[in-house]
Amino acid sequence: MVTTKELLLTETNYTDTKRAKLVGNMRMLHAAMGISLEAAEFLEIIHKNIFYDKPGWKSELENELADVIWFVHLACDELGTDINELEEKVFKKLQDRHKGGNK
Repeated sequence: MVTTKELLLTETNYTDTKRAKLVGNMRMLHAAMGISLEAAEFLEIIHKNIFYDKPGWKSELENELADVIWFVHLACDELGTDINELEEKVFKKLQDRHKGGNK
């Protein structure tokens, strides 16, 4: 059986540019879905700990964070963005936002 992805990538009316854009968009969609789903799993672990006192949650949280980070790296790779530069931007943004103490 041919997948939708294979079908779209082999369509003769797609130029190389359109095909590359489609593949890039699919990678970004994969990254976005992965970030969302792994973040939901992270939240679910916290929920279970708070409401059901589930033990051993630190290692589970670390595993889910690692998964989120992997998908963030995938998105950064697709964007051609250095993750370290993003970290610097967010730290500067937070410092600027909170100058003079908590508001």
